Amino acid sequence: MTMEVVENAPAQEEVRPKDLRSVSAGIYVCRVLQVLQRRDEAGFLVWRLRWQVEAGEEARREVAWQDLSTAPRHHEETTGALRAMGLDPASALDRDPPRLRASELHMCRAEVTLADAVVDDPRTGEKLLVHQVVPGSMRTAPPMAEGSAGDD
Repeated sequence: MTMEVVENAPAQEEVRPKDLRSVSAGIYVCRVLQVLQRRDEAGFLVWRLRWQVEAGEEARREVAWQDLSTAPRHHEETTGALRAMGLDPASALDRDPPRLRASELHMCRAEVTLADAVVDDPRTGEKLLVHQVVPGSMRTAPPMAEGSAGDD
């Protein structure tokens, strides 16, 4: 049996993720543009928040999705996020179904830290470069400037 050595074989092409980022990673004052609600496999309520930059050069850019879960293993993160948005965590975590309604999350504001992340598109399997809210990073947003409606 003879073995042929192939020199200069082309290397496999590196698959680069599709870049869906609309801003640079960093800290932004954002508001919740949309809230979707579902139950996870264990039956716990999950709110999926779509964040939008509130003001400045990047105003109105949609920057990230974030899931907040009522599952006990996520209570610490959900508590911090709700407090940062000016909401009472007990209203979401003290009973099922929660007293907190999805509509109360809509348009809430917070200072969020965004980091780059590569995720798989669940429908196509394609690699996507997106932003994710860094867990535990949310802070209360500074008061809005008088007369500012977030449309600078």
